[in-house]
Amino acid sequence: NFASRMNLTLRVRHYWNKVNYLSFHNADAEGYLLDRPFIPGQNENFNAFNLDAFFTWDFRLGSRLIIGYKNWLGDEEYTSIAGDNTYIKNLGEIFNLRHGNEVTVRFIYFFDINQLKKKR
Repeated sequence: NFASRMNLTLRVRHYWNKVNYLSFHNADAEGYLLDRPFIPGQNENFNAFNLDAFFTWDFRLGSRLIIGYKNWLGDEEYTSIAGDNTYIKNLGEIFNLRHGNEVTVRFIYFFDINQLKKKR
C-alpha cells in the first residue's frame, strides 16, 4: 500500500512441465498399439506464464480508479529442452518468446443524487 486508499497488487504465475518421449506408437482399427520408429529430439517443454498488476486508488467514498496491466505467454510458444534445462534457464528463455499485453483503465464514480438536490 502506498497510502490507506492507494495500493498496487502484483500476481505472477509460472507453470513448467517437461515431456520426455521414450517411444512412439500408432493405434490400429481395433485400438491396439503399433510400434512406430522413434525420432529423438521430439521432447517438449510446456510453459504457462501470467503477470497481472493492478493499481487501485479510492479517491472518494464509493469512487475509485483502477489501472490494470496483464502479460501472458502465447498459447503456441515452446522453449527448447536441449541439454541440462533447469528451472532458472527455462524461466529466462520464456522472456524471449511472444507475449500478449493488455492495459485497462476503469473509472467508477459514485454520484449521490440527494446531494445534488440539496444544492438547488
